Amino acid sequence: PSVLQRPGHSHRNRQRAVTVEAMNHRELAEEIRKNHGLSWAESSRILETVIETIREQLKQGHLVRLRNFGTFQARKSHGKVRAKFNASKNFLKF
Repeated sequence: PSVLQRPGHSHRNRQRAVTVEAMNHRELAEEIRKNHGLSWAESSRILETVIETIREQLKQGHLVRLRNFGTFQARKSHGKVRAKFNASKNFLKF
């Protein structure tokens, strides 16, 4: 996974950088490829199909719920339609 820095907040309301790991499209497609014995092109097409399907459903005003993962929802923000993700309470039990 790639390492990103995003603004964080301390208890004194000062901003500080928080380092988080993030997986990009290529890395996610590679995991799909390895776990399912597919070619990179096949796994990338599958991932792109999932993303495009979610995008199209949101454009049509639908919610997209993935059980035990979370819900995607389109919302207007500052005049633009943006996707919002709400993590499920059951998200990634360890």
